[in-house]
Amino acid sequence: MSIRLPEDEKEFPWLPMLLDAYAISDQAVQEKQERDYREHGFQAACSKGCITCCYQQFIPATSLELAGIVWFICHKMDPKAQKSIIDVLENFSGERTCPMLQNTTCAVYSVRPLACRQFVVYEQACQAREDVLGTRPEHVLKLDNSSIRQAFRSMLPFYEIHTPEEQEVALNDNFLFKQSSYMHQVDWPSFFIK
Repeated sequence: MSIRLPEDEKEFPWLPMLLDAYAISDQAVQEKQERDYREHGFQAACSKGCITCCYQQFIPATSLELAGIVWFICHKMDPKAQKSIIDVLENFSGERTCPMLQNTTCAVYSVRPLACRQFVVYEQACQAREDVLGTRPEHVLKLDNSSIRQAFRSMLPFYEIHTPEEQEVALNDNFLFKQSSYMHQVDWPSFFIK
């Protein structure tokens, strides 16, 4: 479910761009899941505590999404949770797991990247170290390209890409992917130097 934070959105002009992308994506995922259930009987196997995908090395996040994660940690977490995640991030050295995974829970779930929001597995939960895209790609939710592009389009003004023409070029050139880092490769300590 997407969040809206009107007061924060006024203070941080980039935040509505990120939250709009998340709202578009979340709506598209929900509609696709409902359609896949109606047409194929597929049900999401993902549930709270299901963390296999958090152990994947290739969880991309754009610089805008990283800004959202850091902002959320610094401004929205309660002090105890904030201290816990910052302690982890200050000492993070690129382990195989996503650094936001804390005690089988995503510490930044409400602002998790689009890659996480759009990765839904049907029928059976993933097995440890299963490459579900390789073993059973038919059980992975596939959003249509227009939904993905619409979410990405709402993020482009953060990168000073405003006109429809510029946005189309950027989308066709995979601009946002080029602005992405993998979650386990981000230099997290640099965000939290004391």
